[in-house]
Order: sequence, then structure tokens, then C-alpha cells
Amino acid sequence: MIIFVCHKGLDTDPNQFIKITKTNSSFKNHTFILVNDDETSSSFKNRILNSGYASIINSKPDRTVLYRIIHAAVAGLINSSENENKNILPTSVENQNLEPQNLDILVGEDNTTNQKVIKNILEFGNHNVTLVENGEEALDILETKDFDLIILDMQMPIMGGIEAAKIYRLSYPDKKNIPILILTANATIEARNACFQAKLDDFLTKPVEPQKLLDTVSNLTNKKNITLDKNKENVVDINTPDILPTLDFNTLNKILFMSNDNDFMEQLISGYIDDANNTVEKLKNAVDKNNYEIISSLGHALEGSSRTIGAKRLSKYCNNILKLSRLKETSKLKTQFIKLKDSLEDTKKALNTYIETEITNHSKS
Repeated sequence: MIIFVCHKGLDTDPNQFIKITKTNSSFKNHTFILVNDDETSSSFKNRILNSGYASIINSKPDRTVLYRIIHAAVAGLINSSENENKNILPTSVENQNLEPQNLDILVGEDNTTNQKVIKNILEFGNHNVTLVENGEEALDILETKDFDLIILDMQMPIMGGIEAAKIYRLSYPDKKNIPILILTANATIEARNACFQAKLDDFLTKPVEPQKLLDTVSNLTNKKNITLDKNKENVVDINTPDILPTLDFNTLNKILFMSNDNDFMEQLISGYIDDANNTVEKLKNAVDKNNYEIISSLGHALEGSSRTIGAKRLSKYCNNILKLSRLKETSKLKTQFIKLKDSLEDTKKALNTYIETEITNHSKS
């Protein structure tokens, strides 16, 4: 629930009001927004946000700003807990964007859907993004240009992220202060150990949580000490895809919230569906010919984009296909592929419904 607090209507300081109100357990997990029309200093805004308010708006906010605040609260993007201040909303209508950091960030990612989502998140954080599709392209551009941060996918064609990062560190020892962040869907202890041994700066699993990515970028570029926990594993293996939802709407809503372009989500979903259709057609041919290497490659690609778009059930079927291809389980592969095709059709229907409802409403706002 969202609670709008009118500053003028209070008979006490807004900081004191939220402190007293949240002592009541019924309001502990609610989101508080302060409505304030007075001119305020930066120190006042900081005190308000640090005391637990998620944002500050005036009494006649722009409709888009108000929509984003409500949408973010529903999607779980903001948390007004006193112990967490992860505000990614504008603090006022007059200041609708975060203070630009103008970081130049190189992103190495071969998956088109992941490229679009990661670029959108980083641009929401006011960063400048350069995209490349593999480790070799990353090394080529790093020969001529410096970046504030390098983000690399662990598994890319031609050259993966860890290999590229190792070569970069060896080639440019004087640039060891430039942080390198690895992204991967392979959230295993082995993957974490590989990053730890390569002395990389941090490791995030996909699909990327928008706020987690922005926080990590901020931490790394502010030179805060971040230690990789090489023993941590936060993966829950679900062997039955059917018990998973077709779509995780929370994932989609977070991407939608961070989009400044009303056409972005529709283009993202349309591109994903086209890529998925093409990939499944190629996958069918590979399954028919028992070409396990191509099956593995296509399954990995579709799993990554499906996880990013929130297609949980489909991504699990892709993961099963990937595992079975490595084991060369021909009969089981064909059975899983049929289920994967059915799941793709369900996913497409759900995504088209999402376009017709959520995105249309967002555009009207």
C-alpha cells in the first residue's frame, strides 16, 4: 500500500510522523510519499528520504511522474523501510531525473534482448553505454577508448567475458583501477570461483535486477570495497517447469518503469518474439539432426533472453534442453522440445496481452 503524506496537514515534523507511524506494525511495510509544495534544500530532501519516505512530490504532480511512482511501488522497485534507502524515483517534479553521473560504460553482451534491457537500465541511471557482442570486440574498442566501468557477459561467442577480462588486465596493468563486472545466467559456485580467481570486481546473475545493477555500478565506480562471495549460491533448481508462471510480471514492470520511451517495451517484446520464433525453428532442425552442439548453443541463447523478459516457464524448458543436449539424451530432448514449443506459444499470448493492457495504459499516462 502507498501512503501519501501531506506536509501542510501535519502538526509535527514529517520525519517524526513517519517514525511514530511505523512503530505500528500495520504500517511497517507500506510505502510513504511526502507531498510538499514548499521550496526545499538538498539537506531537507536527504533527511526526508533517509527517514523512510520513498519520494517527494508536489500537490499537482506531472501525470507521468505520479504514474511511475505508483507503478514502481506496485512492482516492488521502491522500499520505504527505515533500514533501506534505495530511492530511484525523482524527488520532485522540478527535478525529474537523477543527478547525472555521466559514466561511460562498455557492455559486452551477445543476446539482443539482454542488450536492450541492460542498456535501458543503465541509461535510466544517466550513464552512457557502448555495446559490443563479444570479448574480442570489447578488447578492440578498449585499445582506443577508456571507460569508467566494463560489464561483460561470461558466455559470449568468439571470446567470453572472463577470458577478455584476463587479457585486458594483463595488457593494461596501469588500468587495474577500472572495475570489471561479470554477468551470467550460470549462477553456480564454479562460475563465482572463476570470477574470484580472475580477480574481477563483481558478479551478477541474470536476469539482472535493475536496482541491483544500478547499485553495483555506483558501488564499483565509487571505489567501495566489494568482496566476491565465492561460496554463495542463490539458485533454486525447479525440475518441473509447469509449476512456474508463464510470465513474471514484476520483471516486465521493472523494465517498463525504467523506460523513458513509450515504444521501447513494445519494440523489446516484438524483437524478443521474432528472435524466439527464429531460434525455435533452428532448434527444431538441430533436434531432428541430433546436432547437440547447436542445440546447446541455441538453448543457451533462448534461455538468456527468456529469463530477461520474465518468461520463467519457457526459460526453464530451455535450461532442460541445454542439460539434455550435453547428456545426448535424444528421446528426452524431443519430448522437451515439444513442451518448449507449446510454452513459447503461451508466452507469446501472455506478452501480447501485456502489450495491450499494461503498456497501453502506461503510454496513455
